[in-house]
Amino acid sequence: MQAHPRTAWLLAAAGAAGLLAGEAALFAGNDWVRANFYFIAWYSYILLADGVVHLRTGSSLLLSRPRSFLLLLPWSAAFWLFFELCNLLLRNWYYVGLPVQAWERYAGMAVAFATVLPGVLETSDLLRCFGLFGRARCRPFELTPRLLRAVTAAGVLCLALPLLFPRYAFPLLWISTSLLLEPWIARRGGRGLLTALASGNAAPFWRLLAAGLGAGVLWEFWNYWSPGRWIYTVPLFEEGKLFEMPVLGFLGFPPFALECYSFARFLVTARLVPEWESAEPAPARGSVPGVLAAVALAAPVLWLTDTHTVRATIPWLRHVPGMPPETVRALEERGIHTAGDLVATLREGASLSSAEAGWLPAAELMQLRGMGSRGWQWLEAAGVRSVAELAREDPAQLGTRMRSLSGPPPCPSEAEVRVWVRGAQAALPGAERP
Repeated sequence: MQAHPRTAWLLAAAGAAGLLAGEAALFAGNDWVRANFYFIAWYSYILLADGVVHLRTGSSLLLSRPRSFLLLLPWSAAFWLFFELCNLLLRNWYYVGLPVQAWERYAGMAVAFATVLPGVLETSDLLRCFGLFGRARCRPFELTPRLLRAVTAAGVLCLALPLLFPRYAFPLLWISTSLLLEPWIARRGGRGLLTALASGNAAPFWRLLAAGLGAGVLWEFWNYWSPGRWIYTVPLFEEGKLFEMPVLGFLGFPPFALECYSFARFLVTARLVPEWESAEPAPARGSVPGVLAAVALAAPVLWLTDTHTVRATIPWLRHVPGMPPETVRALEERGIHTAGDLVATLREGASLSSAEAGWLPAAELMQLRGMGSRGWQWLEAAGVRSVAELAREDPAQLGTRMRSLSGPPPCPSEAEVRVWVRGAQAALPGAERP
């Protein structure tokens, strides 16, 4: 499908405008954008990238293969939810600052997760249209049954070991699905990374590694500025972060991009998504039943993610403990809607009445590292009522105290408590350490 260059220009312009408008609305304090900035940024980027690719090559995923693009969206959400399912055991990240209403959280997560595959594929196409790694070659080799069995066995190990030994083997998860899917694709005559490498073509492999790193930087950059975001609690790598990601954690994005591509090629080989990389796309006879099955399988995982991995919702002023409705209304009329807004108002030197200032200790805790109302309730039950008091706590001892108390589920994990204490210590660099 050939789109008019004017359409590509409009698509790229719409993407660029979306990015600029989203950034402006975020820093202007628009409540809806603050809650949804992450997926606003990613969809805008995808439109921009697709428009640029089409202008340079005359073909792109969205404009040339719209059916493939649309089918990839639900599959992308289902694909990422597989990793959310694994994270229930790994506990490498959790989410804060999400909408209070459950339907908004579910819809927001599904829409955001749907950007994973298109984001990686569009980034790879963007590198390709500028000629990066176009001549990368490797020595051809034969895809023997023995080699395919060995790669499959390696994939099984890379999936099993993180689940058996999550503290030390978790990095292997980020290559497991490629190792499992590529032999399956090769046996059925599909086009994948393994078949490309076997023919001596290393361009897709190196391009995807670079695309993964580039997409990873964008993921973490936009996540850092988004109030609704994830926070990492990766074992052994909880400090030395760039944005929210431990610096060494960026090494996981390149192999993850290989996984994204392998899964997308699996969908084509299984006739669940039409071909998008060749001039004559193959039919996808099972596309509709496949998407329905993916949604049915993903729905319970989305619920588990919401109940276990989502740790805090947006700390609106009405959630600040004891704040009267009239005070909430008075502050909202001044543009102060969240606990973070209240704290920022004080930091900017604005005057507050003594009654309004009295709510600041709770508001400061609620906005610290996105802990929200749930975090404040657990800390209050443990006798911690200010950032200064939290900074003086020993994380292990505080976590032990909390486990003997009751509060809104789930109980804070040891890693989550460490995030809170370190956040308090960073906010008060001169505070006394335990």
